[in-house]
Amino acid sequence: MTKRSSALQDGVVTGSALPRATPAPSGPLRILLTDAQELAALGALRSLGRAGHEVTLAYPAQLRPPASVRSRHCAATLCHPDPWREHAAFRAWLADVARSYDVVLPVSEACIAAAASIRRLTPTGARPLWLMPSDESLRYTLSKYRATEAAQRLGLLTPRTVFVTDGSAGSTFNDDLSGLRYPLVVKTDNHLDGHGAYRKGGTVMACRPEEAAALLAECRESGAATLVQEMVPGHGAGAFLLRHQGQVRLRFAHRRLHEVPWSGGFSSFRQSVHDQEALAQAERLLAGIGYQGVAMVEFRRGSLDGRLYFLEINGRLWGSLALALHAGVDFPLHLLEANLGREAEPVPNYPAGMRCRNLFPGEILYLRSVLRARVVPGLPPPPDRLSALWEFVWLCLDPRVRHDHLWWSDPLPGIDQALHMGRFLLDKLGQAGWRTLERQWTRRRLLPRMRDRQRLGALPPGGSILFLCYGNICRSPFAEAYWNRRLRELGAAGPRALSAGFHPQAGRCSPSRFAMLGRCLGVDLTSHRSRVLSAEMARAAEVIFVMDLDDVRSLAKLCADVLPHTCLLGPFAPSGRPEIADPYGLEPAQALQVCQDLAAALEGLLQHVVR
Repeated sequence: MTKRSSALQDGVVTGSALPRATPAPSGPLRILLTDAQELAALGALRSLGRAGHEVTLAYPAQLRPPASVRSRHCAATLCHPDPWREHAAFRAWLADVARSYDVVLPVSEACIAAAASIRRLTPTGARPLWLMPSDESLRYTLSKYRATEAAQRLGLLTPRTVFVTDGSAGSTFNDDLSGLRYPLVVKTDNHLDGHGAYRKGGTVMACRPEEAAALLAECRESGAATLVQEMVPGHGAGAFLLRHQGQVRLRFAHRRLHEVPWSGGFSSFRQSVHDQEALAQAERLLAGIGYQGVAMVEFRRGSLDGRLYFLEINGRLWGSLALALHAGVDFPLHLLEANLGREAEPVPNYPAGMRCRNLFPGEILYLRSVLRARVVPGLPPPPDRLSALWEFVWLCLDPRVRHDHLWWSDPLPGIDQALHMGRFLLDKLGQAGWRTLERQWTRRRLLPRMRDRQRLGALPPGGSILFLCYGNICRSPFAEAYWNRRLRELGAAGPRALSAGFHPQAGRCSPSRFAMLGRCLGVDLTSHRSRVLSAEMARAAEVIFVMDLDDVRSLAKLCADVLPHTCLLGPFAPSGRPEIADPYGLEPAQALQVCQDLAAALEGLLQHVVR
């Protein structure tokens, strides 16, 4: 890496407040830019690099080199611990490395949180200059809970909200959602967990009370600040501002044309607009909390009433930064110059109607969400699938559409991203093809050796049956508990159920979200701990029930001689589908459907074999 003397003079103040502006130095600055894998980092690199500064990109060591390192503006690269999973290790790395740079620009929330803790300990006048909000501003930008409180206090319209918990020790937990209409959005804040990881806050939709209850059970366990809001049908609107010393130096606004998922999320396709209402409300909010720096204030414009609803503040460079740069509104460079004490240069009015697209992964994920979409009561119907496919192709051919990665003045990141997209899709197709062959082999070679629904007779009362799934934390323990409970309720003399799995680690708990959904159907999984299947356990069971074809293959590898006593559970449900999906990691509505499929299959099994 090239060595250069520092271009910053002494006198830069760090700490809980933003640094005081210093006289503009001569010559290029040495800038450390974190999160090179983020879209915002690519935009900041292009902005600061074309201004002549020497920009070093840093990214987590376990990731492949991101597309941004191919940019002609990248002077050097560094690898570091993952700021999300290894927060303390990243913080130590950043404290050691940052002293070698004039300016540090952290991009993600995890990096910003680590940088804030370092900045508090930095002596006055020491390098580097941290381009990030003050600690007081971070209270709002890193917390949807506090930002929503501030918006309501300052008179901005928000969706109807229940503040569940602020995440502090001993705080109350208000899970009374009776005043809200479904569908709801459960929002959690970023937080440090007990294992030293910095957890990213989430936004998850709940369409029914049992789904919301499951999500809140998960939030109670995590200890994160949580709020619940009614979902507002409409489209996303963003107001982007640069405030310095109480003055707004830059303004920009866009409308989201596509979001991931289609019902609301991050933007994959957006258009520049002159939304004066959104900009005015964003200015009022940021002025009210004394904010300095760059911020994206996110709104949602309702499709039913046309009103603007505040959602959150992002106190960092945003993923759709490329659109502002294409439109001539250079937030990263103006942020740097403001903190160096340079006078603001007039910015020409940006054009409305300019469109910018994130093809991969954004538009691919948007299209997938449309193709898999379902009708949600209370929300508009999803886009037409054929229209979405045609639009995807047409936008790829439209030369007027700009792109996040591909810039003709800096083409290599776009080419690298396109090659990565091609490799990714080929890998997926290859995996899908191999999986199809495996499933066909299982159906032809293994299923004929198993019992089917018609050949399964009454089960001996004194025996045992065994339910299997991969991890033994969701499906099979649910089946075990549900079966044993129903036998007691019916007073039947059927066999007692056990469960196990193929995951090599024993003693794992059921996920709190799934456990809460199970409780809605009368199944208590709080005391369950996973068991690893052994050949002896499999051979001791009168009958084994598996959930999917993967379980069949795994069981055949362990002890193929038990296949004649093995059945798929799914065909006992009225739907007759042979497999019951793994709910691990699914959205609440999908996980609840798995619970209901399990219950229906078990009821069918009871009627079929218990006399």
